[in-house]
Amino acid sequence: MPGAAPRPSWNLLLTSYGWHNTYTHGDPLLTTRLLALEDPAVRVLSPADPAPLAAVLDDAFTSTGRLNVVISGKHPLPAVPADTLAG
Repeated sequence: MPGAAPRPSWNLLLTSYGWHNTYTHGDPLLTTRLLALEDPAVRVLSPADPAPLAAVLDDAFTSTGRLNVVISGKHPLPAVPADTLAG
């Protein structure tokens, strides 16, 4: 609708899906189908450790007009040393 406020994004937080129990409890069909859409409004993200996860969640929660799927393990992971990240 012209002049309407932007719609908030849909945010899905999937735990265990990509890091643990993938073959026994996970079904990659959802992410596979979403990625196959090749829609720029669909984002499937799997941050490596807590710092990128915080940045991804901040972006997802403040975005509009997108579907954000964030895949993160439910078990603690060690932080990736900053000097090992590509810049």
